[in-house]
Amino acid sequence: MKPNDKEIIELFFYVAKLSKHITDNDHRYYIGQWRCMLLLDYIGTINQKKLSDALKIRPASLSELLSKLEKKGYIARIPSQEDKRSFLISLTESGNKQIAYYRKKREESLNSMLTVLSEEEKNQFYKILLKLQDYYNRGNGHE
Repeated sequence: MKPNDKEIIELFFYVAKLSKHITDNDHRYYIGQWRCMLLLDYIGTINQKKLSDALKIRPASLSELLSKLEKKGYIARIPSQEDKRSFLISLTESGNKQIAYYRKKREESLNSMLTVLSEEEKNQFYKILLKLQDYYNRGNGHE
């Protein structure tokens, strides 16, 4: 049986979803919490307003998210010296350890993902992905 284009695309996205699920499976966080922690790891200490803007979420939603992370001991809210009404947000040592753990698990998952393919299949897959990337980079994937 020869698959049609729709079946191929659906399978591609299903496999991508499975790989993400396996990668994140052993983490007990919502994606928003990870996005926040990864951003803090990348940019360091930041005020709550700028963090809200960077994550593109409402300040009230960020406040709730930060409360959860603070309760877990992963972030610290430090009163700003410049504006006593605002806080600076940073990862704690425990938060940094969680980020390191996440990265290690993700790398392990990514390294094992293609082990079912031969070298020739990996090369073919790589070339196909480059072709798809080129298609989207030229703006063809947007209608």
